[in-house]
Amino acid sequence: MSHYDHTYAAISNITPAQSISVPSELLEFMRVMSKKNPTFKYGVSDHCRKSTQRNGDFTYKEVWVYRDTDAYAMGRIGFCTPNPSGNSDGVEVYTVYSRAIHNDRFNNDRWGHYAVTTGNLDKAVKNASTYLRVYKPAECAEATKTKFADHYKQAIYASATAHNDINRRIRWDYSFLFADELTRAVKNGHVIMDSALSEVIAELVLVKNEVEKQYARKLQAYHVRVYEERGEQMASVLNVIEIEGSKDGVAGEHRSMRVNDLPEDIAGKIAVLSMVDSAHYVDGVGLRAPDGTYWVARDEAP
Repeated sequence: MSHYDHTYAAISNITPAQSISVPSELLEFMRVMSKKNPTFKYGVSDHCRKSTQRNGDFTYKEVWVYRDTDAYAMGRIGFCTPNPSGNSDGVEVYTVYSRAIHNDRFNNDRWGHYAVTTGNLDKAVKNASTYLRVYKPAECAEATKTKFADHYKQAIYASATAHNDINRRIRWDYSFLFADELTRAVKNGHVIMDSALSEVIAELVLVKNEVEKQYARKLQAYHVRVYEERGEQMASVLNVIEIEGSKDGVAGEHRSMRVNDLPEDIAGKIAVLSMVDSAHYVDGVGLRAPDGTYWVARDEAP
């Protein structure tokens, strides 16, 4: 995995580990972890390390750790060799893999940068307790904000392209008329005489106004995650003030509430987004993110 890609940790991309084969050491690791926190669940994906048995089935050396109420897994635990490519002595150890780990002995495009290892189960459990952290609402929003912001930026790019196209037409198609008309405009109180050029200039003014409007917009939105807790549908709502405006990542006021208590505007837009495919953007409504969360548009004047 190059760098830590949150996409791989999305619960929607993980298969529950109900009948998979794992080493006995990993099974004991999972048992001890569940004893400490009964809400922990385990699952696998293509990015979990595994070996192939003689019958073609897989033995998974790593599993994701998550809770049903979360959007992302906290990380992975495993029993495997420290080197994903294997090593000469084949020594297997307990591993914990998490975004909260930064092992500077390895570059951040290496598995080891995000992993700690030990041969002791008690130490492994302690490592897991230290580094497996639930994603905060702002982290969840940060993981998919680019997908939402890219759609917003398309309006800026489209208006800028239209502006450039009009300027190009004036330079190439109306250059002689433009020079003559400017001279005539000065003499006649800036009244454009040529009707074709007048229409192009009017179009230019409109397009330029649109460019200024698009650049002045603030990208404001709600990042919403719907989940079930104790048999009740709940919503985690992060009011993102300005997605592109902070160098420190997504920030904003967060609150949790029952889905039935969501404001009408948010509930209505989520209803629309729930009917479209994952990663689908609806202009003026928002984005259904690949991780199962929603970006609900709240485009207000600056």
